Amino acid sequence: MTGELSVKMDPSDGVLAVDRLRSSPPETIAGRVVAKVEDFKDANLLRLWLDEVGGAGVRLQVRPSGTEPKVKLYGEAVDMETDTLQSLLSALAAIL
Repeated sequence: MTGELSVKMDPSDGVLAVDRLRSSPPETIAGRVVAKVEDFKDANLLRLWLDEVGGAGVRLQVRPSGTEPKVKLYGEAVDMETDTLQSLLSALAAIL
C-alpha cells in the first residue's frame, strides 16, 4: 500500500520544516512509535520507520519539493488500509 500527501508552503519554509524534523524527529506519530530515522541529506529526504504493530511495517518519507511551494510526504505499508496510511501521513503533516 502506498500513499502521498502534499502540504503547501514557501520553499524556504519547507526546507526549514524538514530541517526541524531532522534535528528533532518525533518519538511517535498518531500513537505509533517511530522506531528508526534515516536521513538522506544529499536528497534532502527524511525517512521515518514506524513500529510494526500487527505485522504492518510502515515507512514515511518527507522532503521539500525542489520545483513547487510544498513539502511532499510519502507512505508505504504492508497489511494496512488506505485510510489508516493517509491518517499517518496527515499526522506527520501536522507535525511540520
